[in-house]
Amino acid sequence: TSIFSLSPKKENKEFTFLHVSTLTDSIKNISGILNSFSKLKKANVKLRIIGDGETSWIKDKLDSLNITDSVLLEGEMTHEDISLAMQDANAFLLFSNIENLPLVLIESMSTGTPIITSNVGGISEIFDDSKGIMIDAGDQVQLVEAMNNMIENASNYNPQKIRKFAVDNFSEEIIATQ
Repeated sequence: TSIFSLSPKKENKEFTFLHVSTLTDSIKNISGILNSFSKLKKANVKLRIIGDGETSWIKDKLDSLNITDSVLLEGEMTHEDISLAMQDANAFLLFSNIENLPLVLIESMSTGTPIITSNVGGISEIFDDSKGIMIDAGDQVQLVEAMNNMIENASNYNPQKIRKFAVDNFSEEIIATQ
């Protein structure tokens, strides 16, 4: 929570979804994210993907879906750079098929960024509607609806409240005390 901190959201012409992961499709369902993103009919919407792992298949998928111009695919980054990317994003997106309790969601919440996530593993234990939107794993129709909803309503989420939850539950001080 010290590296992943709150920063005033910049007024961007583009709405940006951010995904950060190992880019393993069988777990993180990157293909489902790309399929769903390709169905958005909104102008000025971008998807930024940051992660390590094989990306040639993602580039091929971007080409086949004709969304290369709307998706920024970046490699592994430092925690500090990921924090800045989260601060710049309008929403964080995690569409995993399986998870435990992904640290990346806690990092995103620490920056006050609302989330769209699938209901897998321990995510429901840290989630409520004040933090974003939870959908069924693998349901691309729900993901498209959630993305459209987030585009329309991201400003309704309270970044300070989202961050406060992360700090109150996951900061070094709280964990050390527990």
